[in-house]
Amino acid sequence: MDEIEVEAVDSLDPGVVGGTAEYVLYGGKGGVGKTT
Repeated sequence: MDEIEVEAVDSLDPGVVGGTAEYVLYGGKGGVGKTT
């Protein structure tokens, strides 16, 4: 199952980085970091 998780992350990486990455980097608020 670990392999499946890794593949899923790699597949979502390009698209997730656009929203989830920033969402997580900014403390999970998505607006706190951008606003600041």
